Amino acid sequence: MNFSEHILSFYKQLNIQTPLPKDVKVLLPYKDDDAVLVCDQFYRKYYADMNKRFLILGINPGRHGGGITGIPFTDALKLEKYCGIPNTLPKKA
Repeated sequence: MNFSEHILSFYKQLNIQTPLPKDVKVLLPYKDDDAVLVCDQFYRKYYADMNKRFLILGINPGRHGGGITGIPFTDALKLEKYCGIPNTLPKKA
């Protein structure tokens, strides 16, 4: 299994069931068909190999970026412009 397949497998089985305060929501784009499609294209384009990787942790996803696309630090506009992956997701920077 290459690295992209590990990532996609993890996202597909991800299910958040932790109780949260009533005003707090989990952004889980991996349940949205359009986000799953662009995630699949992105990770197969850039991570379909067996190379060693570094894990970078941050506060993203945001409600206009990774919270919609499913790709950390990447909004739908940048996904098209810089990654060449067209999408039907809301275009907000």
